[in-house]
Amino acid sequence: MVDNINQEFQYKYIGFWKRVLAILIDIIFLIPIAILYLKTYKYFVSHKMIAPVLIYYILIYAYHIFFITKYGGTPGKLLTKIKIVNKNCENLSIKQVLLRYSPQILGTLIFLIMNFYNLNSEQNKVLKLINSLIGYFTMADVLVIVFDNKKRAIHDYIAGSFVISKKL
Repeated sequence: MVDNINQEFQYKYIGFWKRVLAILIDIIFLIPIAILYLKTYKYFVSHKMIAPVLIYYILIYAYHIFFITKYGGTPGKLLTKIKIVNKNCENLSIKQVLLRYSPQILGTLIFLIMNFYNLNSEQNKVLKLINSLIGYFTMADVLVIVFDNKKRAIHDYIAGSFVISKKL
């Protein structure tokens, strides 16, 4: 069990900087999709065409869901020898991955609503406030990794996940 990882000396918990490296590698894998998104985004927003933008985000989340449930991590994590597991050292379920990414998914939905729907000023204020709270959550998420003895972020606690690597 992952709760006893340090006692077994087989695994170590992964902190902030190695996670950042893994994310940067994933960004490289996703560059073709990102270029397409950046080249078309303004057009889609100006013409209120939400479907293509929604498809982009679905592809990004599908990438994470597929790789994490099937292999225990995205290509960036796998190349850096990182694995995302549950308390039994098993790959996460789809539900756990969705829970792990729930703060990001919420932020994405708010972003889409703010960009594609004409909202009155009160509705816009509420969404901007929620968006700011998500930003603060992200900062807190990073701080928790730094100070948690198992290097778990808030999103790891939400999903019941651990980010580990085998000790050499």
